[in-house]
Amino acid sequence: MKKVLLLLTTFTALCSLTVAQIYQLPNGGFDTWSGSATSLPTGWHSFSDATGTWAWAANNHHTRITPGHSGSYCCKIYPTSVMGVTANGNLTTGCVNAGSTSASGSANYNYSNISDGKCQAFNGYPDGLSFWASFYATTTSTEARLSAIIHDNTSVHDPILDNSHVVGYLYKTFTRTTSSDASSSLQNNWTHYTGDFDYDTYNQYNKTPSYILLTFTTNKTPG
Repeated sequence: MKKVLLLLTTFTALCSLTVAQIYQLPNGGFDTWSGSATSLPTGWHSFSDATGTWAWAANNHHTRITPGHSGSYCCKIYPTSVMGVTANGNLTTGCVNAGSTSASGSANYNYSNISDGKCQAFNGYPDGLSFWASFYATTTSTEARLSAIIHDNTSVHDPILDNSHVVGYLYKTFTRTTSSDASSSLQNNWTHYTGDFDYDTYNQYNKTPSYILLTFTTNKTPG
């Protein structure tokens, strides 16, 4: 099943009834790249720098596209075959662990790799997150997703395994914005999405925010 996703992210947080505070991720607009069009955008990670038993077999699932929604570039992610298994396009502020040849295997996950620097420091309490995406899939029911996990000084996983280290969580799915995977169609069919963080579920753990783990994927279902 063919899926292509273009991305741009921002944060918003309402701190009082009259004052809005903006949290902006470094390179949230994907305008900074460390190298060629097939390199990773600065501060983001995917299969090309994954860990895990099968990291050596991983292919690129991303490329740089110009122009972006409101800047010079955007990031295009897409599924590819890894050892005969179709793996979703996956872009994260953390690290991809490719630990299983089964697409839905429990050894496949994203995580904040604090010891290796593949993580995003973050100490805020935003109400929500705002992002722009252009998404193509062969079926209208296929849903891409964004997840955002604000957590303490611990390398949490996505999907979440241990709630006790989570401060807030946001999960947002969305269907295709265009019926064509042509670059011109993708770049002209951006949609603005917003989502709210859930803090109530995790207040009992009383953790201090230290990092945020963001993940974009071309399908909410593994594989």
